[in-house]
Amino acid sequence: MRAACAAGLVLLLGASASAEESSERLSFEISDRAGLVRAPFVTSTFPEVSGFGMRLTAAAAVRLASLDWRVTLPVGVVWLDFPAGAHVTETVLGNLELGVEHEAPLSPSTSVGLLAALLAPSAGQGSRTSLLDNRALALVSALNGGKDSALLTPGVSGLRLQASVDHSEPPFELRASVDLALLVRLSDASLPEETQTHAVGVWSALDLGATLPITSWFGATLGGALSAQPVRVHELALERHRERWLQALVEPGVYMKIGQATVLGLDGSIPVGGNLGGDAWSVCIHARRAL
Repeated sequence: MRAACAAGLVLLLGASASAEESSERLSFEISDRAGLVRAPFVTSTFPEVSGFGMRLTAAAAVRLASLDWRVTLPVGVVWLDFPAGAHVTETVLGNLELGVEHEAPLSPSTSVGLLAALLAPSAGQGSRTSLLDNRALALVSALNGGKDSALLTPGVSGLRLQASVDHSEPPFELRASVDLALLVRLSDASLPEETQTHAVGVWSALDLGATLPITSWFGATLGGALSAQPVRVHELALERHRERWLQALVEPGVYMKIGQATVLGLDGSIPVGGNLGGDAWSVCIHARRAL
């Protein structure tokens, strides 16, 4: 899933792979995002979660004819803050995403992409008493401002749609994408009965990014994003958190090409305003290998 990777890496891949699309049949992507977070939560007992979190996301794609068939799965490892300076470690699985993507050129310098993906409800739910799995998912979702909320919401299935445009304007490579996800609640996700819920949730994100090659193998990226949750499947516990459903992000980064088929990248995610501004940050190491 491209939302799990930095916008700059996606931009670079789109630019460098255009001449080789016909020969690329298989690709693998992996990212490890880590950071410190204080984020809203959905129960009155635990209205917030805080701690250090890591999210490992693995994805693979195979090209058949003109379509890329994708599978994505995130895993979170967190150190949750508890009273008196205690910490509890928890590992949790996210939702499995199965998608299909088609890219088509509009001109020699511009291409468009369309993606449709189904979410399988594999996210951990855990004990109703401690809510460790639910709290861990909330923490790792906040690492990049909730941009991957669809993958990290327990007890749901759904559909995610994405439209993107890539444009080359030397020396820059530019990209814009819009995501929309409809989430359907399948269970109470082991949450208390007093938790406010909706049968259907709506999530969306707008991503803008630019890549600037500095040498033939190294460059810089800068991205901005705005994620929105106008209808949450699980409502946040505090009124001040519920009123804020927009979250802006700034995402600077760098990348390095290794040969023609491998790209490594490093980026930061800095929330601005919203529920997470000043309370969350993360860095991400990511890589892609094409065959």
